Amino acid sequence: MKHYRFRSSDSVAVPSLLFEIKIDLQDMRSGYRYSDWGLFVEGPWIDDVDLEWTADMVKWLDPTELVETPGKTMLAWPELADQKVIRYLTRYYQPRAWKNFNLNLFSHSGESEEDFVSRCREECRERREKDLRKVRELFYHRFVELERRLIAVADQEEPTESWRARRTIRIQDAFNELREHMSRMLLNANRPISAFPPAPMAEGIGVDGKARFDALCCEFLNRYNEVLTDYETQANQIEPYLVPLAYAQIEIVSRSVLWR
Repeated sequence: MKHYRFRSSDSVAVPSLLFEIKIDLQDMRSGYRYSDWGLFVEGPWIDDVDLEWTADMVKWLDPTELVETPGKTMLAWPELADQKVIRYLTRYYQPRAWKNFNLNLFSHSGESEEDFVSRCREECRERREKDLRKVRELFYHRFVELERRLIAVADQEEPTESWRARRTIRIQDAFNELREHMSRMLLNANRPISAFPPAPMAEGIGVDGKARFDALCCEFLNRYNEVLTDYETQANQIEPYLVPLAYAQIEIVSRSVLWR
């Protein structure tokens, strides 16, 4: 059995236990996988088999800080020391991942919170786009219906054919502009927006027509934002998940004595 001391100290008065650990973590619930080796854990030298290690008793060490030293004396390795370090690791070695229970998603090893939220957004994308297509179909027909009604009103209110034609063109131009805005919004749907894009063409369709036009644009915007907000909320509903470590996923590579 090897003996070590700290490179920065010549003190070799008090012994402690030094374990080199290899971890091969695989969590069936989350799919989280993580492997690491060359982990050095220092634990207290406790001969009493009934006393367990607590969190403040154990230190993780950098092996470059250690240097081998001749054994000071013959020591009997404490009984059940291996079981103590393994029980300590299963209680306290819990990598923090992220979970989104609504989407049944868990983060991967090394995946940041920001990257995980982005992946949750991608998971929502297909259903979000499906709902946005429903919004587009609904309001496309409602805009067409309003356009026809405003043209019918123009036919009744304008006194001459030329005036009716001029007003009809303004109405058609306004709704063509609106459909362009709607298509652009749906193609670039990422975040809710505060206002519907300006539609200058709508200024020439009459006071009543403009009011009805604006009201329908507002309805579309509210529904559009509702869909995006709902899925953004789903993507951001994450919370920490502590990945459990099982006994079988821990390997003690070596056992040594560390002198302080």
